[in-house]
Amino acid sequence: MFCGVGDYSARLAAALREAGADLQVLTTRRPDTLAGDPAWVRREMPSWTQGALPQLRAALNGFKPDVVHVQYPTQGYHYATAPALLMLMARALQKFVVVSTWHEYPPDALTKGKFCQAALALISRAIIVVRPEYPPRVRGVLAAALGDTPIRFIPNASVVPRVTLTEGERTALRRQLCGTDRQLVAFFGFAYPNKGVEQIFDIADPARHHLVLIGNLTHSDPYHVRLRKLADSDRWRGRVTITGFVDQQIAARYLAVSDAVVFPFLSGGGHWNSSLHAAMTQGTFVIATSTARVGYDPGENVYYAVPGAVPDMAAALREYAGIRAASGGFRADPWMDIAQSHLDVYRTCLAAT
Repeated sequence: MFCGVGDYSARLAAALREAGADLQVLTTRRPDTLAGDPAWVRREMPSWTQGALPQLRAALNGFKPDVVHVQYPTQGYHYATAPALLMLMARALQKFVVVSTWHEYPPDALTKGKFCQAALALISRAIIVVRPEYPPRVRGVLAAALGDTPIRFIPNASVVPRVTLTEGERTALRRQLCGTDRQLVAFFGFAYPNKGVEQIFDIADPARHHLVLIGNLTHSDPYHVRLRKLADSDRWRGRVTITGFVDQQIAARYLAVSDAVVFPFLSGGGHWNSSLHAAMTQGTFVIATSTARVGYDPGENVYYAVPGAVPDMAAALREYAGIRAASGGFRADPWMDIAQSHLDVYRTCLAAT
């Protein structure tokens, strides 16, 4: 499904099974999902609202898991509080150990999402987070619900594979995207207003760059329409490629042939962003905004800029585009380490029962 947390969950589940876990994935039932799933992927949930409790209980009774691991939030839940209420009801009716992964920092305000996290905290034996320095952000009602439940930071990783292209393959793909006389500047991921994608049209230079937006832009989303208008403006017309949704192998190839990948997130990003990992994994130069780091890191081949610093990012693009990181700096599969860290959390929770 079109969800970054879904991509993360897919990679994690595969790595856990490879590490020896007997695991099933319970996810949403949709008519447009692809055929060919492995038997352990169960697309059985009609929704994640309270009305789906019978389906959840049937799945739990059939598999009898030692641990139920909830990923939060995802696009598939639709309703902010629904998955927590569903899990609360299921947990009251039958006993199982709950572990939750929180992919976002808790909101400051008392939103429905914060109450959902509080409900998950009440029933979870452990909380896994993919963002650093999480405990200081847990305050108020969330801190009260969490109590002494441990928070474990397990970093994210790329959800797309690393690819190795021959020079001929690289030249052919670049010619297909932008010809041979321009540098290729990419954005990868879901286009939301908080991603600041519109800034790329000012960071890059139409006289020397071709933009490739790797992702889906609909004709109904107002923000997507705005980006399409920028792409079709007099300044950029003919110099922008919008790929639409592509599979992971193709996305990896586009990232690998780019001269730079730009992530101008309005509030700053970090290593919890799987799209940032995806670009870094290919060795491509990356520009990313950050509230904690500034300047070029040659080891990562990443230039960190203050959010909104468009002139600074434009200057970095002129200076560093085309530089590639040394291949020796990348591990083959960090997901196995991530899987082992999760198994450690599961074992600790089960030992405490």
